[in-house]
Amino acid sequence: MPDLIARITAALAEVNGPPWFPDLTEALVQAKWQELTRATGLSPLDYRTSRVLSADRNVPVDVVTHIPILLDGCEESIVAIESITGERLRQYESEGIKFYDAEEMARTSVVGCVKDAITILRLVPSLQCSVAKLVRALHIIKPENEDYDISFSEPHIPFSIFVSVPERRVQMDALRVAEAIVHEAMHLQLTLIEQVVPLDDSKAGLYFSPWRGEYRTAQGVLHALYVFRVIDSFLQELMSKDSLPIESLDYIKKRRSRIVGQICEIDTFKHCSDLSSSGANLVSRLLC
Repeated sequence: MPDLIARITAALAEVNGPPWFPDLTEALVQAKWQELTRATGLSPLDYRTSRVLSADRNVPVDVVTHIPILLDGCEESIVAIESITGERLRQYESEGIKFYDAEEMARTSVVGCVKDAITILRLVPSLQCSVAKLVRALHIIKPENEDYDISFSEPHIPFSIFVSVPERRVQMDALRVAEAIVHEAMHLQLTLIEQVVPLDDSKAGLYFSPWRGEYRTAQGVLHALYVFRVIDSFLQELMSKDSLPIESLDYIKKRRSRIVGQICEIDTFKHCSDLSSSGANLVSRLLC
């Protein structure tokens, strides 16, 4: 653990290199797997969200399909498309979140859209490798309308993400889903970092977050800043790829312009007194 602390501390202060910390992901994930295996007996091969929530590796699961991710210089990873069932499903539905069931996934194009999104991630190999190590289960949310994206992850479910996918294919859907996958994977990664090296000292202060248009804790703003800086860097990498059609490039330019504008709105966050020294180093890097 001391070695991991030193590696994280150095990486947060480093101003060069991808903000998704490709050289850190493996160590972060392995440390979490050791903890999770001790607590539940789960391994990467039998990891499922329902088993984490029940702390029981023998709980039956409803996996619709598996999506392999073939990585250059990295072993193959498998993402399980898992259905939410039972009490957990009822809880999410009470919060207004709906999911596709197995039958709906079979008769719609939502799984195909997720596969296309993962294909886009292959254009940035080091990021895809980090995402593949961080995401073992993916749950597909049914959005209220095809133009509205929703995604989330939860700190106590370390390798699961929840991402909306339009029921029918629409323009830029795969790119939007790819962004959402990166977004939630990076939330998971920053949570793993926080569990080793604290990034904020207090939850007392509230700071404006342009992404939600509301005031949030230092931790909340830092998470948003981190994931959107990674997304901006991801989109910047995509712009250099000759294989992207012109309409995708136009979308990326507009998306990056919006993200950069939002980041500029919180330039003073680097003076936040609720950040630890490591958190302040990370914020300075992200705002650089």
